[in-house]
Amino acid sequence: MMSSEQLSYRRFGSDALWNFGSLAFLASAGIVLNVILGGVYGASVLGVFNVVFAIYIFASQFGVLGLHLSVLKVVSIEYGRPETPDLNNSVIIGAVLVLLISTTVSFLVLICVPFLQRVYEFDGFSTMLYCIVPGLWAFALNKYFLSIVNGTRKMRAFAIFQSLRYVFILLGTVVFLIFNADPNYFTLVISFSELILLFILFIFCFRIFPFKSFRCQFSLIRQHLRFGTRVFLSGVMGELNTRVDVLMIGAFLNERSVGIYTISVLIAEGLYQSVVVVRNVINPVVARSIADGTTEQLSVFLRKVSLGFSGLMIFGAAVCVLVFPYAVDLAFGDGGFEDAFWPLVALTIGLVVAAPYLPLSMVFSQGGRPTLQAGFTAFVLAVNAIFNLVLIPQYGIVGAGIATGLSYVFGAVMIAVIARREFGVRVWM
Repeated sequence: MMSSEQLSYRRFGSDALWNFGSLAFLASAGIVLNVILGGVYGASVLGVFNVVFAIYIFASQFGVLGLHLSVLKVVSIEYGRPETPDLNNSVIIGAVLVLLISTTVSFLVLICVPFLQRVYEFDGFSTMLYCIVPGLWAFALNKYFLSIVNGTRKMRAFAIFQSLRYVFILLGTVVFLIFNADPNYFTLVISFSELILLFILFIFCFRIFPFKSFRCQFSLIRQHLRFGTRVFLSGVMGELNTRVDVLMIGAFLNERSVGIYTISVLIAEGLYQSVVVVRNVINPVVARSIADGTTEQLSVFLRKVSLGFSGLMIFGAAVCVLVFPYAVDLAFGDGGFEDAFWPLVALTIGLVVAAPYLPLSMVFSQGGRPTLQAGFTAFVLAVNAIFNLVLIPQYGIVGAGIATGLSYVFGAVMIAVIARREFGVRVWM
């Protein structure tokens, strides 16, 4: 059963503060990285890098096959209990499975490079993709190990490890520039960073779950694969959902419209990362409470969280909207990017309205219902795609912002209704 300390709002605040600090660093590092690439090597190199990086992120979903969510659920529920002799085996078996799957996916990506080069006929594309494959292999394993850290509620360590990834990337970038290396090999920086982080995470996690007394249990293998493959589609559709508006703008309008809209998406996604931070902090609490049947206590705890988080989102959205006209003028001058203002307004309104429930977007997988999690993600993706299909031809990029903002709201309503019906978790509705 969850202790009062585990459901403590004070502990939540401490964990969230560490991870918001990590988020601020990650956002700053990401901006610096893109400015360096664009400023030193030009827009073409930056463009190739971002296409390769998109493939890298999408392929990582196949590399881990949902097993990071399986171990997150298991560790969140069982860690710290005296009567869990199989937990150590379960963690190690999951790691071995991810190792095998990630190795296979990385090999398949290598085989597909010549085909992808025909699709993306960019100079240096294949070299960049080859160089990032070792990072892809390590990245899938790192997602698994970070889920272990998350599940044990070592959120300070989680924040530090998340930040270390970008510390290593920035340091690698400095070394890359000092030696004036060929920009087509820049993705080696990503690979080395992930490999170094993997070494650190491996030591940290296996001090908690050592190899001693390990034995192979086919029941645990089936448990991980059954859960992971059922929730896997949720991750893939989730990645697609973050890009469906951009893809449809490209299909219905033109590349200039995509470029302008991307500015509003960049800011809105930065705001959305605060949802990810809070979700990571509460996921272990949600899983343990649902397993223990203490959902009434959980609902009280989540109500406090949602109040504070909604206030934070209102403040953040207001700052983004008020500062945007001045920031875009300073950064781009008279380049037409001021047209991203109204799509940004629509996106931030959607985020603010949905804020009380967005951090619960993984409640279904944490409650042991991975198929329901996949169904929820498919629903949000379908709503997003349908609204974009209807509104973009009529209202352009403003319609895309409205469509995606509405998908946030519809997703929040679905979370509220189903979480209450299936688990007895009631925040406000």
